[in-house]
Amino acid sequence: YGLSLYCYALIWPIVPIILLLQIVYGILFKKIKFNGSTILAGILLFFMALPLLLFLLINKGYLTEISTPFFSIYKMSSMRDTEIATSLQGFIENLKNTLYFLYHQGNVAPYDMIAPFKLFYPVGLPFILLGAGGLFYKLFMDVKNKRFSFEFFVFVQFVGAGILGCLIYVVMHKINCIYIPLIILEAYGINTLIKGLKKFWPKVGGYLQYPIIIVLLFYLVCFEKAYFTEYKDMVKVHFQDQTETMLDYAMS
Repeated sequence: YGLSLYCYALIWPIVPIILLLQIVYGILFKKIKFNGSTILAGILLFFMALPLLLFLLINKGYLTEISTPFFSIYKMSSMRDTEIATSLQGFIENLKNTLYFLYHQGNVAPYDMIAPFKLFYPVGLPFILLGAGGLFYKLFMDVKNKRFSFEFFVFVQFVGAGILGCLIYVVMHKINCIYIPLIILEAYGINTLIKGLKKFWPKVGGYLQYPIIIVLLFYLVCFEKAYFTEYKDMVKVHFQDQTETMLDYAMS
């Protein structure tokens, strides 16, 4: 989590929320105890987050710039915190856009997606929805019966991503925090389907994993082929390929 703070600034508001929920839940079920390991982890996280905290305090005007031989933190000319919604209407519009993005697996930028693969291949979304149903049902039953649930930790990732989806206008690269949890849901959905079929049709359930693996591998190979050929040629235009060569020629 300390390292993640330096991956993309948009997760700054949600990492503390995710950590707090997970730690409180772990303490309530006595899975997390205060000992040398947890204290060391807390200290490590604090020192990893400290440069970021100083950066925010300096750029909000609470501290002056820091300049040392080891590291420096300067006051920037501007910050992008104006992109964060501050009104209920803004939250609602951003949430609608996030749901639209996830359902369609993309929005406007042509270089964000490779048709027809999108984010999770054409077969991925049904498994994700099935996994969401299975995971949330399991979590609900565990909460109802006061049992510890590992599913809670996946659920908290979606709470964080949902908050972020309300705060900002989502495009593909601005909600990276949701993709690994969605892949976990996809795997959970496949597992739920196979287990369910094994219960009622043992032979069908036992063999179903093989066609699923074959289909996913087929899409993976097709995606890789498109990514390193058609897509590579298409994105050159959008990312100003050979601009430096043209500028050098113009300057000469």
